Amino acid sequence: MSKNNLQFSVLEYIFPLIFFTLIIITPVFAQNQKTDSDWTKPLENCWEYNTREMTKTPLASDNNYIFIPTVKSIKAVNTNDGKLIWETDLNGVLSGEILIKDEFLIFTTEQMEKNISFITFLHIKTGIPYKQISLNIYPLILQTVSDKTIVTTSFNRINTIDTNTEKILSDRTLSNKIYSKDFPENLYVPKIVFSISNKQIDKPSTSDGKLLENINLEDIPSYIFIHEQSGSFIIGYKNGLITSIESEGSKKNWNLKLGGEIVDIKDFEKNLIVSSKDNFIYSIKTENGGKNWRTKMPGRIIGNVLINKETLLSLSFGSESAVLINPQNGKLINKLNFEDGTYFISPPIYVKDTVFITTNNGIEAFSPNCGKKDEVL
Repeated sequence: MSKNNLQFSVLEYIFPLIFFTLIIITPVFAQNQKTDSDWTKPLENCWEYNTREMTKTPLASDNNYIFIPTVKSIKAVNTNDGKLIWETDLNGVLSGEILIKDEFLIFTTEQMEKNISFITFLHIKTGIPYKQISLNIYPLILQTVSDKTIVTTSFNRINTIDTNTEKILSDRTLSNKIYSKDFPENLYVPKIVFSISNKQIDKPSTSDGKLLENINLEDIPSYIFIHEQSGSFIIGYKNGLITSIESEGSKKNWNLKLGGEIVDIKDFEKNLIVSSKDNFIYSIKTENGGKNWRTKMPGRIIGNVLINKETLLSLSFGSESAVLINPQNGKLINKLNFEDGTYFISPPIYVKDTVFITTNNGIEAFSPNCGKKDEVL
């Protein structure tokens, strides 16, 4: 057999084999790939839940339900259709965000006329109270670490409470005054509680409240973000300064000055998505603080939510449109227009391929795939 005939003979057998292999593998490969929904096309209004009792407290979700904090109660509606599941009276005024842990909602309320506060645990599925811990202090921030509940108060105190026995394990007073409720005085990440007092970050022990370490800051922060991969603090200030500081050792990594107060920071791949009161959203390199892009919003930014690698939805005060931009380059890709007289109340949330937007009229759910979530996810 000649050399040319041998080559032809081999190829004659190889090509059908390759073709057959591709036919078998391609569908299996495609089946295992999650395809991002197309948020550039006109979005569907999946459902609306109308109520005039909305507050600025953000929505919460466990994927099955959306938990709506209103003036007098917490409501649970079904994520898929917006139908009311249960409603529970607050027994006071909600004084912080809703936490979700295991099968419970956890939140704090105040009864100003009686000078008393409560930490309440509700069953997620039923809304029935499981436990209520009374406090003679006004809580600012509530956190849970393992079987402990950490409460920071307006009187510079950090209380550690055993969630099961309700016994106060520690009651410590910070050396510096807690400045304001306008920024996150305390932040929870696994195993560590951080509190902000004036121009420093305090790191108290969750077991006895003793101060482990403090980090000095440039000024009183307006926003703090903890970068989970590096463990560093990303600190935003009212003057537009943003800085990266190591959580261990207080080493400063970089500084960057933007045009207005920092109001939101999100992690996106190797970048930070930063919102400022100059009405711009910025993309900044996490490693060195270098700018990638900036995009002008129609007003003061209320909040953003990352939907996927190609979509960021942003809400602004004074605007009747939700703006969708590409976080890779900052370019506008879509808009959601609302009726005249509608305004946004709190940041949006994203659950099960659907974005939930709080307005003065209630909650509205939008998706490119209403009723088709099982096919997409």
